[in-house]
Amino acid sequence: GKIVIAKPLEPIDSRISTLPQGSSTLEIINVSRDSAGPDCGIDNSCYEPFAVSVDVRKKVTWKNLDSFSHTVTSGTPEDGPDGVFDSGILANYRYFSHTFYESGIYDYYCILHPWMHGMVAVGEI
Repeated sequence: GKIVIAKPLEPIDSRISTLPQGSSTLEIINVSRDSAGPDCGIDNSCYEPFAVSVDVRKKVTWKNLDSFSHTVTSGTPEDGPDGVFDSGILANYRYFSHTFYESGIYDYYCILHPWMHGMVAVGEI
């Protein structure tokens, strides 16, 4: 007989998992501890850094350092999601990555905590 060693199944959504040690992306944005409270919205410290600038075709990774779940959703609390990217519910110590292929300004926020917002500038603006 033959012995077959099967690989473990990949997570259903492989974009969201525990951030591997030594991972390197162009930019990492942390979801700050205690960002579920509205105080971080006063000084724009819910996502750190609040604003980043990257080249086209570069990846940005958001890591949730808070003990509460959050989302990273493109759009604004006033206008709602715009459909460019959405992490879904991001549990603590999980991450979400998105590669930007078009120049522009991308606002994002947390659907669960709308005072949390940030911005990614891509390419030549």
